Amino acid sequence: MDKEIGYREEQPDFEAKKRKYFSALGIKLKEALKLHKEFGLLKQNPAGKKEWGNVSEHCLAVAARTRALAKLIGLSESTTDDVVLAAGAHDFYKKSQIEKTPKGVALSMQDYLDSEKEAGVELAKAGFSQKIIDYSGSIGSGSVPKIQNILNAQEGQSEQAIASLIIHYVDDYTIDTEWVKPAEVNPQGEKINDLNRRITKARNNPKYKSIDEEGRAYFNGKTSLEAQEETGQEVEKFLAARLAKLTGIKVGPKDLPAIIDQEIKKEVGEADLHESAEAVEAENNWEKKFENVMLNCLHKAYLVHERLGKAGEEIVQKNQFGETAVRADIECEDAVLNFLTKVRAPIRVMSEEHGQVDITEHPKFLGILDGLDGSEVFKRERGTGRYGTMFGIFNSINPNYNDYLVSGIMEHSSKKLYVAIKGQGLFVTEHGGKTPAKTSGKTSLGQGTQIYQDTHFEINRQTFSPHTKGFKVKEINCTAICYADVASGKADIGLECTRKGNLEIAIAYALITEAGGAMVDLKGESLGDKKYLEFGQTEKLPIITAATKELALAFLEHLKK
Repeated sequence: MDKEIGYREEQPDFEAKKRKYFSALGIKLKEALKLHKEFGLLKQNPAGKKEWGNVSEHCLAVAARTRALAKLIGLSESTTDDVVLAAGAHDFYKKSQIEKTPKGVALSMQDYLDSEKEAGVELAKAGFSQKIIDYSGSIGSGSVPKIQNILNAQEGQSEQAIASLIIHYVDDYTIDTEWVKPAEVNPQGEKINDLNRRITKARNNPKYKSIDEEGRAYFNGKTSLEAQEETGQEVEKFLAARLAKLTGIKVGPKDLPAIIDQEIKKEVGEADLHESAEAVEAENNWEKKFENVMLNCLHKAYLVHERLGKAGEEIVQKNQFGETAVRADIECEDAVLNFLTKVRAPIRVMSEEHGQVDITEHPKFLGILDGLDGSEVFKRERGTGRYGTMFGIFNSINPNYNDYLVSGIMEHSSKKLYVAIKGQGLFVTEHGGKTPAKTSGKTSLGQGTQIYQDTHFEINRQTFSPHTKGFKVKEINCTAICYADVASGKADIGLECTRKGNLEIAIAYALITEAGGAMVDLKGESLGDKKYLEFGQTEKLPIITAATKELALAFLEHLKK
């Protein structure tokens, strides 16, 4: 297998790279490893040996393989992070489980199930989320009924359900910390792999004989290991088929463990031993760095959009506003959040798909994020329609609209980037060139006035629609594009309303203001001095965006007629 991927373990630096890979993984799983320490897995005996250290090593191996398979299957980064953390934690209670069983007494099935419940309680006490507790509980023979329910589901499995299948499967076949052995045909003519080998090893261990037989009362006459092996093989077939469907990678189910290790070896082999954490420093003077940070964030969202292609249209889940989110919605936001985490930016992010996320323990700035604005356009016209990622940064965690530092929109299909910097103006980057941008500068209404209107919301139809006849009116399906066009002079007025946390409006305020435009409410008051976290957060309020303050007020007067 090493020869096949071109990264042989005999390479002089392969072992060093592997150590770096697993060290980095251990750091990422530090919260899980804290539990290992607390429950005695890392304790040394008088001879300096960690008698339970093999359990922690097993958890790291399961975490690495879970991560590799989750990436192959195409899970979002947030779900991947959660299930990998669960994999790192899952056997933390093993020592306590064994020590609670009297010497000379075999562990019973009920003891095993009780200890799994106790482990879940301890995870909750340690502050782990219910998702991670559920993932951790998706491992071993005790989870077979849950896994069977997922496999038997009549409708498409959720991303969380797929994650449960992955962690269950990986733990089923992970024997120790060595690379998997290739699949082979046994003397009985059956193709077997490490899943079958691990079950056989357990079946031949006398200490498991009692609990194995007890399983017949739980698994319709099958022993615990029979049920676990059969279910594991069903999951194996399911995941191999899903991998082929989503990525075109066709692999025999029995070869799946080898493919997973191949991915890990590839990642290890390509690692740079001297690679820095990130080009952007994360120490001081954040306000001076945020332009670069924002550009990196929007670029990474663009790369995700390009990488996903049609797979980005896959429906994943409903967001906090009850709207259906596609995979591109989630992963574009993941790309931004992961970059901010990597550079340790002291930001609290308010986002459409992930809600509130504190990147560091004590955030000083507020970031506002919409990973993919115009999702409906994306689903209909991916790669040709107009939609984009929006991101803005403000100078405190409770800012006024006018407290922006930088804001930007990445229009994916055209690769056009709109960037507003406090006091420096609006710039548009395309085809490698960067040019200043301004609104149309119009100050009065006329038949040629170009108006963009969002008619999706009833408040907009009631407030604006009766008064837009006689003008050039275009219905918009993407708020980001409405504001980008007003800011760059392609449209004169944009008619919107507050909703869904006002994410798009807050980000756009910087672009409109730096381009010379205005955003006002129905009283004619600028949004600049209004608190972002208060204004229009609980009600839909009409908002007028215009090329100039004069034009905004002129349209407001027109509404009164």
